[in-house]
Amino acid sequence: MFENEQDSMAIEALLKSWTQDTCGAKDAFISLKDTLEGIEGAVLSFHPRAGISYSLRAALFDKKDKPLRLFSFVDIVEDASGKWLSVCFYEEMITDSMDLGEKIPQGLLGEDGYCFHVTEYDERLIVYLKEKILEAFSFVRDEKSN
Repeated sequence: MFENEQDSMAIEALLKSWTQDTCGAKDAFISLKDTLEGIEGAVLSFHPRAGISYSLRAALFDKKDKPLRLFSFVDIVEDASGKWLSVCFYEEMITDSMDLGEKIPQGLLGEDGYCFHVTEYDERLIVYLKEKILEAFSFVRDEKSN
C-alpha cells in the first residue's frame, strides 16, 4: 500500500511516460514494485528527483502509522545511458550469498548497505532481488516483534 495517493499516481505517471526501455529496466521495476505492494504491512513512498533518480521506498509502519524502519529502496537511476535500477538494502537486513551486491559504506541514509544494479532484465537477478526484499522485510518485522 502506498503512504498516500499522490505517490501512487506519480509512479503511474512515470511508468506511462517511460517509453524508451532498451534494457528492460521498466519491466524489472514493475516486477519489484508488485512484490513490494504484495507484502502485508509494507507501506510504500515515492521520492522523485526528475532527471536524476526516482526512489520507491518500502517501510514497515506501526499501528500508529509511524514508520518503524525502511527496509528496501528500488531506485530508477537516469543518466546519459538511459534508465537503470539500483536496488538497495541495509547491510544488517540481508545476506548476499551470490555476492551480486555492491557494499556501500554509510551509503543508505548514513548506514552501511548493499546495492544491486539492474542494467538489463535478468530473470535470475530479479528473483534474487525479490528474495532479498522478503528477507529485509522479515528482518524488520522480526525486529519489531522483539
